[in-house]
Amino acid sequence: MKRYSVLGVALILMSIAFTGCGDAEKGPVVYPNRHLVAMYPDEDAIKSNSASVWLNWGDKLIVDESVQVTNKDVVYYKVKYALVKSTGFVSSKDVVMNVITPAVILNRTIIYATPSPVSRTKRDVEPPVLAYITEIKEDNWAYILPYNSPAQYNLSGKNTALWGVNWINMNDISTNSADVQLVIGVQLSLYKLHRNRKASEEVLEEVKETEAQALENLMTLYPQSPAILYVRQALEKIAPQRFSTDPLLDITNDGLYDDTYEEEDDGDYSGGDYFDDEL
Repeated sequence: MKRYSVLGVALILMSIAFTGCGDAEKGPVVYPNRHLVAMYPDEDAIKSNSASVWLNWGDKLIVDESVQVTNKDVVYYKVKYALVKSTGFVSSKDVVMNVITPAVILNRTIIYATPSPVSRTKRDVEPPVLAYITEIKEDNWAYILPYNSPAQYNLSGKNTALWGVNWINMNDISTNSADVQLVIGVQLSLYKLHRNRKASEEVLEEVKETEAQALENLMTLYPQSPAILYVRQALEKIAPQRFSTDPLLDITNDGLYDDTYEEEDDGDYSGGDYFDDEL
């Protein structure tokens, strides 16, 4: 895991102060607050609820501040989704602003209601949990917005419900883009399996094969990320016949990380295979 020293946190804070949470030349940056957020091509599509692209948690969007539309008292931002070179409108209710970086909790840990280990309100975290970091304090604490993902996205088969707890020690959360992309990939593949659970055997097998291949591609793309363990767990659910059971895949209270892992900059995963044409 990336270990943050006091100096490291200070450098992050200085970078944020200099660059802000957006691009000064392009506009503020926002992120979807969940998977499957609708992006509409124009105002008519908003009124008819005809989405052109389905965005997922972690997709970076750049806001064009000069254009906004309102429909039924809801403001829609015009955004550019650079990943697929597409523009459109998203509801202001469906995005998060002032995000420093997407992140992911990979180990069992605790998050708190206040930035202190003696906080009266705290919750145990069952990983993996995606979260947006929106504030970093100089004493190594980060304010996060956990993604309370529904059960169909989670390896546990349970809803993530981390409400009212937003503070975590920076040493307990990864900002490595590879870790984040792997967990996003796991969630989307599990969702597609759930979505097609009542389909014909032929269709279901095709979905399993497609998602298993997508996950294996992610493992190839990010071979040194500790989040690969979660990808393998997903593969066991989706296509257990593709590899033998490995006892090392079990998650223990000792966590996933060892001290030899260093953060890599492997670039951003395209994620194009994960867009749904319809809900």
